[in-house]
Amino acid sequence: MRTIVHKVRDLSSVKSVCKYLRATSRRVGPYIWLNMGGVKVPTPIFFTLAAGLVLGMVYIHRFTVIPLASHVISNVPGVSVDPAQTRQTAAMTMTSDMPSNRSRRQQLLLITYGRSGSSFTSALIRAHPGVFYFFEPLYRIYLQHSAHEKSGFSVWGENRHEESQALMESFLQCDLHNATDMDNVQNKNSNDTKDTYICLASRSRGWKHLSCFMKMVETCQSRDMTFVKSIRFRVAWAEALLEKYPDFKMLYLLRDPRAVLFSQSKVFKTFDWKNDVSSVSKKHCQALTEDIDHFRRLREKYPTRVKAIRYEDGAMNPQRYAKEIYSFVGLEFSSEAQRLVGTLTSSNNAKKGREQYSVFRKEPELAMRKWRFSAGYKSVSVVDSKCSHLYPVLGYRNVTSQKDLESNVTVVLKPDSEKGIF
Repeated sequence: MRTIVHKVRDLSSVKSVCKYLRATSRRVGPYIWLNMGGVKVPTPIFFTLAAGLVLGMVYIHRFTVIPLASHVISNVPGVSVDPAQTRQTAAMTMTSDMPSNRSRRQQLLLITYGRSGSSFTSALIRAHPGVFYFFEPLYRIYLQHSAHEKSGFSVWGENRHEESQALMESFLQCDLHNATDMDNVQNKNSNDTKDTYICLASRSRGWKHLSCFMKMVETCQSRDMTFVKSIRFRVAWAEALLEKYPDFKMLYLLRDPRAVLFSQSKVFKTFDWKNDVSSVSKKHCQALTEDIDHFRRLREKYPTRVKAIRYEDGAMNPQRYAKEIYSFVGLEFSSEAQRLVGTLTSSNNAKKGREQYSVFRKEPELAMRKWRFSAGYKSVSVVDSKCSHLYPVLGYRNVTSQKDLESNVTVVLKPDSEKGIF
């Protein structure tokens, strides 16, 4: 495989960048901050990394995509990178003979909301050996925006549309030359990227960091499917991906809004369940209404490539839930996959401590109902008043009293035959 490299242009560019960084380092001190999981990389090691990038661009032929120095240093204090020039130069480093199966690699995006059971659902999908899994790649954008916004509950809004969509596309395509600002901490939440997290968080030399990163990209490109889970991507934004990539599919995961918001208040702690529930439930269910409307529209246009799933169905019948997902995605629901479902729902494997983030659930149907014994009827009834117009669509019912809330009578119903989306 021959890699097209404009040697003179790249070498002179890296040389000028390094020269500028030497001057900059006198002002910012002995350390240059690289965004690699909160690791301060000494200046000499940075120059080792820059040298490794040059060698990689000129001599390494086994990697499909080689990030330029500008991609790595885009967040170094005192250094600015022209995005247009970055994209233009990145395009020159793409190989002239891409693997023929690259364009046919499947892409799967799971869109949901925080505390909706996405960890469990993702565990079912990512267990397949042909799947490469990225966990919440948009988290870094969230951190950047949250630093400039008021704290509290917020809906992932339109002001992040283009930025979020471009980054999501990069991860789904295993083409990370646009991912100039990654949060390495997120890599530890996927078995496919955990080794990269350990490597980038280590004190290894710069070339080692680059090698680990490129190995992750290469492995991603070798798999049959790229899978991304995100709580920060709106349903409407998936339309561009559906239009552009014929092998892209979207799963839309939903859960009872009362359970979602109660759990968010306790785990995320971005709002107070008793005092803020009215405004929060109004915002959340407005976003739900918009996303559901867009989902219906996309399902009419792409009936075999978008699917809505419900967390409670997975809790009540995990095997059937998993089988339906595998069938939609196009993965074989093998005996190994069936054993995995049993493992995830076995009480012997339920983790203690940070159980709210665990993929294991002992007696998942009881876990599904746990919120009903702590949420309180007063706050739940407020959510009902803001969200009950969605209950026929999603398959839930209003709660009539504290006794009803804590009873064994289910609040999960079969969605309306005409209005339902499952």
